[in-house]
Amino acid sequence: MKRCSLACLVVFLILSIAGCGSAGNSRGSFDNTGGAPPPGNTIGFRTIWNSGFPIDVTCTTPPALPRSPVLVRAVADIPAVISSCSSSLRTALTDAIAVLTADQAIGIFTLDLGGCVRSYELARVNRDGLVIRPWVLLHDTTLGASGPVACTADLISNITALVFDGAAGVNAIELYLGRINPNYPRNSDVPVF
Repeated sequence: MKRCSLACLVVFLILSIAGCGSAGNSRGSFDNTGGAPPPGNTIGFRTIWNSGFPIDVTCTTPPALPRSPVLVRAVADIPAVISSCSSSLRTALTDAIAVLTADQAIGIFTLDLGGCVRSYELARVNRDGLVIRPWVLLHDTTLGASGPVACTADLISNITALVFDGAAGVNAIELYLGRINPNYPRNSDVPVF
């Protein structure tokens, strides 16, 4: 009888441990890498503008930029929708354009954030032929959560402008999106910025 009880206890413990390790939403058992990086080779970049605005604003701030990213190399390339409501963005772009080298370009993109995705980071920027791909890691606090996570209902439009090095001849920009939970340990393959 003791043997049977001991054997049952051992089997129960093994199943319990195995079950904990395979729980899809348990802390640390999910893929917190942001996925695979975009194709291409890493190039340098720096941020010249990063600002968020509530989406329900009455002015044209944030500018109604196209949902797809825009490459800018001259003042004439600045989207016309960047109006007087966002004169500081136009000034930042104009100042950056004035000192661009032939090997540089500016990329502008918008991200709609809100709920449990309140922020993001740029893991790297890769060039793949004539395309530049910023790798954007959205900070999603629901990933890996062992229980429900409270999220807000507000929405924020975030506008980012970057100067890319090694961009001579590039004619397109594509965002490469991934998700991570910044509250949990990061996969060692993904650098922290």
